[in-house]
Amino acid sequence: RKRGKEKFLYVSLNGKNMMDSVIDFMRNDASFIDDVLVETIVNRYESMLDEPDFRDNHLYLLFDDEIDSNLFVEFNNLFKKYHLFGIHSSKIVDLYKLNVIYNLLTKTLCFIDNGQIEYKLYNEEDFKSILYLINTPDKDILINYVNEEILNLYNYDKENKTNYLETLYFYLVNQKSINEAGKQLFLHRNTIIYRIDKIKEIINYNLEDNLKNISLINSINVLNFIYNKQIIKF
Repeated sequence: RKRGKEKFLYVSLNGKNMMDSVIDFMRNDASFIDDVLVETIVNRYESMLDEPDFRDNHLYLLFDDEIDSNLFVEFNNLFKKYHLFGIHSSKIVDLYKLNVIYNLLTKTLCFIDNGQIEYKLYNEEDFKSILYLINTPDKDILINYVNEEILNLYNYDKENKTNYLETLYFYLVNQKSINEAGKQLFLHRNTIIYRIDKIKEIINYNLEDNLKNISLINSINVLNFIYNKQIIKF
């Protein structure tokens, strides 16, 4: 196993009785996995894990190949069936940092669970932009990271029962594409055009500064995290 190629698969289980089915799948169908856990973890991290491959309703696997799209589908079907959450880590450069990675992935899975996101296998890479939020214990501090325009738009939505903040988010992350934002929100393009014009009026900003737009997206992510994803449904 080449150093720096390992990845970590971390599955949250609702009960140990589900473990046999999951492990059978890993061993018999997921051929890229050498073992449920490599010897390195058993030898070096017994203090971290009560058992070699199971602790506090979590299952851990280490492997050194990519998970292809077909295996992702198989994992997702399994997780939906048994109501599991899983997260596939980024490449691990230093196995001695596994305890740190474990703690971070645990927090990320809690973030997923609290938001009632669908049961499936997630990629840690998809949460990179909010990892600093997950590691910030005091949410009162996080509000200071939110752009003033976004706070104003959030308050406008609350007072007027609108969804302009969500519209702005999908408009910006889709590089200001009216059509793509409409597809993701299931809205006609004319509705998106009307909303964006209204948003520009409310926040007094024309959305032409790309650097500032990145700040707006990050601010929406922070606000969404503070309120447990009740603003944007990813």
